[in-house]
Amino acid sequence: MELPTTNHSVRYRRKPRLLAAAVLLCIIVLMQVSCYYDNEVYLYGAAPCDTTGITYNQKIAPLIADRCFPCHTAANADAGVVVEGYDALKAYVDDSSLMCVVRHESGCQPMPKNAAKLSACEIQWLQLWINRGAPNN
Repeated sequence: MELPTTNHSVRYRRKPRLLAAAVLLCIIVLMQVSCYYDNEVYLYGAAPCDTTGITYNQKIAPLIADRCFPCHTAANADAGVVVEGYDALKAYVDDSSLMCVVRHESGCQPMPKNAAKLSACEIQWLQLWINRGAPNN
């Protein structure tokens, strides 16, 4: 015996399709939203610091020239401090004042003055170079 088709039964056959479409739409939206913060910097912090090839000529001299020379060259020696050239910089390495000022430690004038602090990676380069004996390489 076959039941007559009514408007009422057609309406119930459409509900599973609408429900499936709504579930599928929710899944798609959740997939898009869930990946929003899925990036390396957000998950793990800043990009890892590359500490390979830390030499005076390749990393340290360019860093010092970029961040220190605006105020501390022979031609423009703020507070009488000159870090231009290996020998001049090495004097501040030897008396520990270089790391004191770039780390903004207590009792030291934070450097660079009126500029952003060196990045953690740049400070790590300096410390690694100093730990290796601050060679002129």
